[in-house]
Amino acid sequence: MITDIFYPWVMVTALVFVWVFEGFSLKYVDQIVDEGRTARKVVLWAVMFIAGIVSGFFMVTDVFTSGAVFALVLAMILSKKIDNKLWFHQIVIVFGSYIILLNLFIMSVPAWIANFFESIIIFIFVLVGSILDEVMHAALENKPRSIKWFGEWRFVMKIVVIMMAFLIPGVEWYHTLAWISFDMAYEITARRYAASLKRKPEPITL
Repeated sequence: MITDIFYPWVMVTALVFVWVFEGFSLKYVDQIVDEGRTARKVVLWAVMFIAGIVSGFFMVTDVFTSGAVFALVLAMILSKKIDNKLWFHQIVIVFGSYIILLNLFIMSVPAWIANFFESIIIFIFVLVGSILDEVMHAALENKPRSIKWFGEWRFVMKIVVIMMAFLIPGVEWYHTLAWISFDMAYEITARRYAASLKRKPEPITL
């Protein structure tokens, strides 16, 4: 993997920041699609292109990102969340970047390419974990707050990713950090937008 051979700490830091940005961008697009959040087109497309290109790069060069992104996209399709053309455009950008960069790296720096078989194992773990997360979230929807938070903060998937760091050779501690950072960025983006809506003054009627 690229994190092993090319300025390891620089690439590890970049990987974690990329996952943070992906968490923000995923929820940002989700809010525009499902919650009526307004955004300038240039900002929206800039976010989508940056997220797509950096995802494509690390899907080629990092085994965890490769398996996890494929699993996340399939999980979104299975849960019928791909219900808007923006999601379709985002997926095209991600996989278009992945295919282009994969071909470039095969010809120029094949040592940077992630292990395909380890990616498949990670794909299975993340897909199963994501499905269990959704099941847990739905099961705890009407439970007391003391229990409900376990589903709201997606602890099943966090536990799965921690286990992966011990069970799968290609998954390192920083992948666990990257995933938890991704999750936190997603939740913070969601909660900050919800809080901003509550702060808006109600219109005065005469």
